[in-house]
Amino acid sequence: MSRIRLITIVASVLLTLGMVAWLFDSLQRLYWALATISPMLASLLLTLLVIGLIAAIAALLYYLFLFTRPKPRPRRPTLPQEKTTVAQETLRAVEQQVAQIQDEVARQALLQRSQAITQDLTQRELKVVVFGTGSAGKTSLVNAILGEIVGEVARRWEQPHWAKPIGWRCKDSIETLRLLIRRACLNQA
Repeated sequence: MSRIRLITIVASVLLTLGMVAWLFDSLQRLYWALATISPMLASLLLTLLVIGLIAAIAALLYYLFLFTRPKPRPRRPTLPQEKTTVAQETLRAVEQQVAQIQDEVARQALLQRSQAITQDLTQRELKVVVFGTGSAGKTSLVNAILGEIVGEVARRWEQPHWAKPIGWRCKDSIETLRLLIRRACLNQA
């Protein structure tokens, strides 16, 4: 704890104790002044002071309890394990929000984009991008992984004829990718 903070806390506690002592002294003088005039009025004042003190202590304890008890953590919603299911639920929520958009052009554009994403999810197409500097062996790597020639290897630095994206479809793209990686690792061994 820093020195300034410690000094501030000590000064605050001393100030509070001084004010409490002054309050009790003032109440004691008031009680003795009332006791000489009317003992019944002094007893009533003492009773009210005790009740007020008990109420203040009860309120202090109540608020201390509220601030010191552990706060319940909100339960997180359970998400499906399949990522495609989560993505489809998110897309449905997006489509519901898009339906509330007033601008027809923006609504149609967003609906078309969400439909394209939905179509991509249903196709489960995996896209792999291979890039690098010229003559780095990108084409050779792709040919070796796929086990077939999808691009010709250039002898000098030039752009291969399949520089535009090509599609290579399979039934289960994730499992096929695993098999291709295993094949490439075995070929190197």
